[in-house]
Amino acid sequence: MFYTQVAQGKVVRIIRRPPSGLSEAERKDRGILPVVHNRPAIDPLTQEAVQLLPPHWDVQGDHVEVAYKVTTYDLDEERLKAAENIRRIRKLKEEQGVDWTYGDESYRLRTDQDTQAKVANVLSAMSLDPELTAVDWEIQPGVWLTMTTTDVQEMAKEITRHVQAIFSRSKTFEEQLQAAEGIQGIRQVLEAAEAPGWPGDPE
Repeated sequence: MFYTQVAQGKVVRIIRRPPSGLSEAERKDRGILPVVHNRPAIDPLTQEAVQLLPPHWDVQGDHVEVAYKVTTYDLDEERLKAAENIRRIRKLKEEQGVDWTYGDESYRLRTDQDTQAKVANVLSAMSLDPELTAVDWEIQPGVWLTMTTTDVQEMAKEITRHVQAIFSRSKTFEEQLQAAEGIQGIRQVLEAAEAPGWPGDPE
């Protein structure tokens, strides 16, 4: 058991070891009251009890009761919010780029939607124009490559594989989200989605 110092009806500090040699009545006269924990009964699937700070504890006549804030969650709403966050993370991961080896060099390919569209347009143009056998491509800011049709196809494959891997991982998280039990299960899925380990993440 530990005690609190109470002044003007509020807890002002925690006392781990009250002054020795005092009776309970003397401690009470000095505003030194024992602490009682009465944790509220909650539904662990839909509710959460968070202990409040000592100034918000309930001062009774001869003791202090620890106070809690109980929050009840709408699990359908929480799943929707978590799914939105996963999609937001997916978009960031999709566009963060992917490493690609070209010749003896390694480059960080841009994988944002604008780059995806440009690569698709170049491939389409090269397939329609037999004379267009190579293009100049800024692979990274200030770094240029002259790329053949085969080179562009390989680059497109790498970008597509990256994007598909991101979507597959996002799908897995959303399936886990739908199967999650309770608010803690939903949070665990979201925490896993926020953690490193997505395709293209730096090692």
